[in-house]
Amino acid sequence: MGLEIQVARWEQQRLQSRFERDASHLASLVRTRFADYLDVLQASERVMVASPAIDTPTFEQLSSTWQSRYPGLQAIGWIALTPAAGVPALERSARTSPATADFRVVDRDGHNQLVPLAPRDEYFVIRHITPLSRNRRALGVNVSSIPNSFDAVQRTVASGTAAATRAFELTQETEHKLGVVIYQRTLAPGSTLQTPPAGLVFVALRLEEAVESVLSQQPVPGVGYCLEEVTIAQPRGKRLAGLAQCPSVGQAGPGGIHTWQETFDFAGQTWRLGFAPTPAYAALNRGWETWTLIAIGLVSTGLLGAFLLATTGRARRIEEMVGQRTSELADTSRRLQAQQAILTHAERIARLGSWEADPITGASHWSAELYRVLGIPAECDSQLGALLDAVLPSDRSTLRDALHRVANGQPNASLDVRLPPENGESRTVHFTIEATPNPAGGTLLRGTVQDVTASRAAEAHIHYLAHYDTLTGLPNRTLWINRAEQALAFARRNQLRLGVLFLDLDNFKTINDTLGHPVGDRLLSAVAKRLSGSLRDEDILARIGGDEFVVLLPQLGRPDDAATVARKLIASLNAPFHVGNQDLVTSTSVGIALYPGNGADINTLLKHADTAMYDAKSEGRNDFRFFTPDMNSRAYARLKLENALRRALDRNELILEYQPQWQMPGQTLVGVEALVRWNHPERGRVSPHEFIPIAEETGLIQPLGDWVLREACRQQAEWQTLAQRTGHTCPVVAINISALQFRKPDFLTRVRQIIADSGATPDRLELELTESALMQPTPEIEAQLGALRAMGIGLALDDFGTGYSSLAYLKRLPLTHLKIDRSFVRDLPGDAEDAAIAAATLSIARDLGLKVIAEGVETEAQRDFLLERQCSVMQGFLFARPLPAEAIAQLLAAGSTAQQTAGQ
Repeated sequence: MGLEIQVARWEQQRLQSRFERDASHLASLVRTRFADYLDVLQASERVMVASPAIDTPTFEQLSSTWQSRYPGLQAIGWIALTPAAGVPALERSARTSPATADFRVVDRDGHNQLVPLAPRDEYFVIRHITPLSRNRRALGVNVSSIPNSFDAVQRTVASGTAAATRAFELTQETEHKLGVVIYQRTLAPGSTLQTPPAGLVFVALRLEEAVESVLSQQPVPGVGYCLEEVTIAQPRGKRLAGLAQCPSVGQAGPGGIHTWQETFDFAGQTWRLGFAPTPAYAALNRGWETWTLIAIGLVSTGLLGAFLLATTGRARRIEEMVGQRTSELADTSRRLQAQQAILTHAERIARLGSWEADPITGASHWSAELYRVLGIPAECDSQLGALLDAVLPSDRSTLRDALHRVANGQPNASLDVRLPPENGESRTVHFTIEATPNPAGGTLLRGTVQDVTASRAAEAHIHYLAHYDTLTGLPNRTLWINRAEQALAFARRNQLRLGVLFLDLDNFKTINDTLGHPVGDRLLSAVAKRLSGSLRDEDILARIGGDEFVVLLPQLGRPDDAATVARKLIASLNAPFHVGNQDLVTSTSVGIALYPGNGADINTLLKHADTAMYDAKSEGRNDFRFFTPDMNSRAYARLKLENALRRALDRNELILEYQPQWQMPGQTLVGVEALVRWNHPERGRVSPHEFIPIAEETGLIQPLGDWVLREACRQQAEWQTLAQRTGHTCPVVAINISALQFRKPDFLTRVRQIIADSGATPDRLELELTESALMQPTPEIEAQLGALRAMGIGLALDDFGTGYSSLAYLKRLPLTHLKIDRSFVRDLPGDAEDAAIAAATLSIARDLGLKVIAEGVETEAQRDFLLERQCSVMQGFLFARPLPAEAIAQLLAAGSTAQQTAGQ
């Protein structure tokens, strides 16, 4: 009886130890999976910074990779920060995609019902969400209306780090299960936490599905889990998923096995994960000691039976008792075999083998799956030495040291080691090791070996997406800042100089808009290679978004060394880049900030280098500038102007003036060119030369161009009515169209809609396109131009001769006019080269059947030169300055000529 009690005690200790090992392993899997979800969030944030205008199909395609790899992801999405006035535009933009044709912005009430939008200054609207099929109900929801979500949104906007919500029922939830959403604000290049974000990325998790998806991959029969949310208000925890009744700390479960718990933080929330045994756990994991005890009991029963038989003579009764005990032993043996088969099958699915070894004798026992994991024939000896020999030679000492530490008192150990390559491919396995008492004395080592090659590769890929730019292979902003802060700490301790260079490619936007993003991406990749080749091994180059790069120069000897590097970087881009079937030329502007003179932290240095870069651009590009304090005031003034321009459309601060165009030699008004003007409430009239470049750099040229097109069409319709009333001909209204505006897929649709809304007459409209918009015309562009001409709209090539004009596409495209740029008119007739260009342009136009408009005619000599060469239409200060719409109406009413208008 004493032996049985002792054996039972040993068995209880062994079961508790095994349960704690199983629970710890499962908890590690759960924590790793939730860390994977955060990596997906960071990778999504980098994608949105690099491609803020991504469309719905592309976003869904990128997200599907992560969702297939990490079950439990209910949704991945993008939230656009939208001012109240921008909601209609956001809805129109979303509805252009067939997948989101029913897009509308709505609020969510406390009962998970979608309700009309409440008035607010701004909204956080779910613009993209994938997979759309199971998350459509959440599309367009303003998360500001969801208290749990908005609390997390405010935290990530303020801190710039991931922020999880409290557990709640997701908008798209249909089974009343709890979920969480983790938000991450975007941080565009050059912005700070004080800059309003463009938006936020998020991942949504159904908690029960998230936890069970990882536990099902490596199931441990007989173990239940419970996930709880812990707060100050609920220190005992709120159940999120798992067992209906979460176990208490140290609570004894079936078989006397105590529950296991751990608390961990996840994106600002505190969760407690607990595991409890079910009644089946002890039976499934009973050790050989129990079976020995059963055998001893059976032998004792047999001896007792023999004694009774000898003393009482009741043989039949003894025989029945022995038969019953034998049958019970057979049933127990069959159950044990079935459970062993289940365990073996589970190990095979999980690619998980188990082992047990005596560190003194080296004797070992391996499961069948372990042979397959290690790639060892089943007939080989299962010795501890064979376990070491299966590992790559360079990793054997690591594994040997871990075994030695556990055998000498360390509770457990876990580590990754590599196996010798098979068919040229290396494999990685994960060892877990723990020590348990040996009934015969000493210590036994037990553990598992799992093939983690695929999961480690996935983790490495996620790490790469989170820390490297996928296009160029360079570090991204996050990794660069991390390394830069380490270098700055070293420089601070050792009183060294450090330099930060901010690079922005010149006119890259033109290449992207005209030749397309694939060509732009290939150019960026080639630029990155050249820049890398111009730096030392210790210098750190990163792409932080778009066409912006940044370089860290650690341990500078003197400030002039930074200038030397800047010159090398600029010179490296001098030679053309051969991309596809064409040679492209680009340059870069560089700003330089130095530690300690220009800042004491990386964010300040980066901001000052960015400011210096803009100064280099404003001074002519393809050059570098060191930061100086007065640049801050100029940068601030530019930022104020940019912000004011964003509000100018809403505040009706923009107007159009019209430059008359005259038919020569009779000097009759035949057309006007619409020119945008900005009446700033504080600065007065702002020159277009000042605000148009800002609009092009920031993307504001798109809404600005749409406003000009709409207002000019409205004005043309008004003049058409006036001309019909007075019996005169309405002048043609020429409207400038930017390359970015023209290349938008819905440009043709918007033109048709604006004409229909305004009542304008298409054959009295003319669109002026720059050469950059028509560079390398594709079949789609030719079709778009053909459609515009079919509507009756005239097409003029603006600033002819200043860019990349090709006579071949002049012949191919359905143009109606060429405009001679004022730079070729300014020095007529005295400059021989300008005279030759003007004459050649007029000759080419006549041969191609195109009309010519000369810009910038300011002297009678210029007019006479052009008249002699049969230039039929002119515009310039000689005839009239740009006039308000009312003045043009007066000209129409009076039938005025240029002589009546000159001097206005």
